[in-house]
Amino acid sequence: MRHRRNTHGGPRRAIPPCDSHWYYSGMFLHQPSGLYLTANRAYDPYSGRWLSRDPQAEAGGINLYGYVGADPVDYVDVYGLSTTYSGQATYYNLPGLPTASGTPFDPNAMTAAMTAEKVPLETTVTVTYKSPDGTTTSVCVTVNDCGPFARNPDGTPKHPRQPDPKDITDLTPKAFGRLTGNTNLGRINVTVTVP
Repeated sequence: MRHRRNTHGGPRRAIPPCDSHWYYSGMFLHQPSGLYLTANRAYDPYSGRWLSRDPQAEAGGINLYGYVGADPVDYVDVYGLSTTYSGQATYYNLPGLPTASGTPFDPNAMTAAMTAEKVPLETTVTVTYKSPDGTTTSVCVTVNDCGPFARNPDGTPKHPRQPDPKDITDLTPKAFGRLTGNTNLGRINVTVTVP
């Protein structure tokens, strides 16, 4: 059965009429109100917003009422708890230096640096990259460091370390390579989904 949708997932009409109550992103449709219900909050498909604040508060992102970073075509949030950030990513390589979590930096680990106001340390996030040919690749990484860091022209972090407003995450060489196939791309556009 096909369902026509508005830009935020709201049903325009079902073809043919549908008796199912499970619709957009696996959410339950409350037919009398037209709202999609999750275990944690209700979603209004006509406004493209949740009706209540994010139960995670600001830990879920700055927009307390948004849905998957305004990209419902590529992302879903069945429980009403995920947060999505879009921006640029690169990789950093500081072998042996201590990370914010206290462990030495390991270029072969599947880890990343993100600002603490976006993602708490030891949180596992999904980083998704869409290549120029349209192929989408995702990797799961654990945030174990703060960053991303502004860099000097030679690629080394500036001292004292300071955030880089252009990037949303720095990945280890292994994580960046798994995501892109190599480490020669420099900055790439990614989406980071935080559970």
